[in-house]
Amino acid sequence: MAQNPLSDFLTTFKNGTSKALRVVSENFVTGGYSPANLTMQNAVTADGNGTNLDVNDYATAILEVRGTFSATINFEGSIDDTNWYPIVATKNDSTQSSTTTTVGLYEIKVATIKSVRARVSGYASGSITVIGKVSPLVNSEKSIQLTGSKVAEGIADFVLNAEGTLLASATRTSTTTSPNMTNKNAKGILVSLNVTVASGTGGLQVVIRGHDPVTGTVYWLNALPVAVVATGINVYEVCPAVNTAASGVKQRTSGELPRTWSVSVIHGDSSSYTYSVGYSLGV
Repeated sequence: MAQNPLSDFLTTFKNGTSKALRVVSENFVTGGYSPANLTMQNAVTADGNGTNLDVNDYATAILEVRGTFSATINFEGSIDDTNWYPIVATKNDSTQSSTTTTVGLYEIKVATIKSVRARVSGYASGSITVIGKVSPLVNSEKSIQLTGSKVAEGIADFVLNAEGTLLASATRTSTTTSPNMTNKNAKGILVSLNVTVASGTGGLQVVIRGHDPVTGTVYWLNALPVAVVATGINVYEVCPAVNTAASGVKQRTSGELPRTWSVSVIHGDSSSYTYSVGYSLGV
C-alpha cells in the first residue's frame, strides 16, 4: 500500500520527533507522492479492457507492456470512465503511437484526463501483462509546492496551533455570536473574553458551540458559566481530559472541539458592555 506523507508527518509529529518536517520536505516539495503500481492487464490470454488506471490530478502515466504475444494493445483515455478515445503514447525508443504490438515502456501525458486503460484487441496467442504507474503534477492544487522555511508555513493549517479574533472590541447591548469557524485538526480551545467597559448589571456569559454536520443544529460544549459583570480578562477552556483547576481560567470543560464551531456571548440585559473575544486552538 502506498504511504501518504501527510500521515507519516502526523504520526511523527505526535511522537515529538524532528523527522516530521523532513518527511514533508522530501515528499511534498516534489509535488506530492505516487501511488503503487497498478496491474492493468494480468497475464491475459484474450481480448479485454483490463483495469483502468486513475490519472486524475497527475501529469504522466508510464505503462510497461510485458509478455510474449500476438495481439494489439490500445492506449485509451477518458474523462468520465464511459467514453474512451485513443491517446498517444511515447515508447522508450521515442516512437509514438496510440497502439502497440510489442513490449516496452510507454509514456502518456495525462494532465487533462481522468483515466487510462490498455485495451487488448485482436488477440491471437501468448500472454499479456500491462503495469501502470503515475507521476505527480508539479503544480497540482493537491500538492504542496514549498521550499525552505515555507514548508513549515504550508503545513501549519494541517497540524499546528492557531489563534485569532472572533469578535473585535466593540460596545454591545445584546447577545452576539461569532462567525462559524472551521477546525482543521485541533483537539481543544481557549476562548478569551476581554471586557474593557462594564455596566455592572445583567452580565455576560460565554458559550462555546458545536454544529451538527448534517442539520447545522447548534449544541453547547460548556455549561452556562457564571456571568461576568466587571472589566478584565476571562478565559474559558474546552479540552480533552480536563479535570483540574487552572489559574486564570474561569471555566474548564472536558471535551473535544468539533469541525465546525462558534462562540456566543449571552447578555443578561440590555445594558452596555464593551468587549472583544479571541481564541487559541491546541493540537
